[in-house]
Amino acid sequence: MAYDLISTLDHPIFQEQEGPFITIYQTTHREPSKNEEDSLHFKNLIKAAEKQLETHYPNEDPAKILNPLQEIQSNTQFWNQTQEGIAIFSNRTHTVAFRFSQPIRDVAVVSKTLYVIPLIRLFQTLDDYYVLALSKDSFRLFSGKRGKVSEVSFDESVPTTKNDVLGTLETDNNVTYGSYGGAGGGAQFHGHEDAKKVEEEDMQRFFRYVDDLVKDNYTKTSNSSLILWALPKAQGVFRKISKNHNLMEDGVEKSTKDLTEDQVRDQTWSIIEPIYKDEVNALVKRFNTAVFKEQASDVFTEVFEAALNGRVDTFLIEEGRIIPGYLNDKNEPVIFEETSKDTHDLLDTLAKLIIEQGGTIRVLSKDKMPTNTGFAAIYRY
Repeated sequence: MAYDLISTLDHPIFQEQEGPFITIYQTTHREPSKNEEDSLHFKNLIKAAEKQLETHYPNEDPAKILNPLQEIQSNTQFWNQTQEGIAIFSNRTHTVAFRFSQPIRDVAVVSKTLYVIPLIRLFQTLDDYYVLALSKDSFRLFSGKRGKVSEVSFDESVPTTKNDVLGTLETDNNVTYGSYGGAGGGAQFHGHEDAKKVEEEDMQRFFRYVDDLVKDNYTKTSNSSLILWALPKAQGVFRKISKNHNLMEDGVEKSTKDLTEDQVRDQTWSIIEPIYKDEVNALVKRFNTAVFKEQASDVFTEVFEAALNGRVDTFLIEEGRIIPGYLNDKNEPVIFEETSKDTHDLLDTLAKLIIEQGGTIRVLSKDKMPTNTGFAAIYRY
């Protein structure tokens, strides 16, 4: 496989310093009939990246750098498993792919660093949440966001049923199975444990696997809330074994059979909305209080200097806002009035700097932002 499929920012490519780096974001479709259209559009984005390579990195061999992307473009299986958006990050040594459960603005960027702020925004948006639809035999995961829910598509190598999971795990159960009584006798158990106890322990082992998968690959990275959708018995067993600190006390005690995205959306947003509003109001109040004490700002040069000195504690970004520009030879931000293919998003640069210094990013809708500049920084001191 020419690429690694990722669900977090925990990959060596995000720590590497040597460019050029290629970043491609693209809206895709779940419908199989759109696969060829998506693949051809990706091909055009590769061409856009190739032109930037030739302009800005004339000493590089475009064919060598772009080869992994072209392999993705011709990979039928990749396009069969897309959701509503993709991100591709590539350099000389790595190529990784990320699937979005919501549309993303199309971008093709070649630069000294990866353009990751759409991913940062995805992981730091306060109204994002997950819904775990769990039965004793299988599970599904849904990604939720204000008024929209999409089911998460897992790679084929990720088991999602109890039978598949337990077939991959070692067991300490000392049970043997035998058939007695001819054709109508069915399966019977003998050994040190009875069938009911084995079934309960297998359910717990399956639930531990689900808990670890969701915690380590989804809620831990994004710090998003997790709502459990399950019948009362499964609710009790899962909550007893779960180590996920993002699991909410309020769940949905209903069957997961024939569950649709619309049903999940209608049932769960009412659980998340009050928490979202409280958190947003608290952030806005905190910023306004800090401004009065001269411990906050929405002036880019001031915030950038504060970020360089590790003073930014919390950085609020308006969803979808871009500030075009670049850093000059003196490491000073130069802001442009309009975007172009040769400019970078300075909010991306600033957000990555703040994260490196231990700060927190929060993404708010335009109507919730306390400023008109598209960003707001709260200082540590």
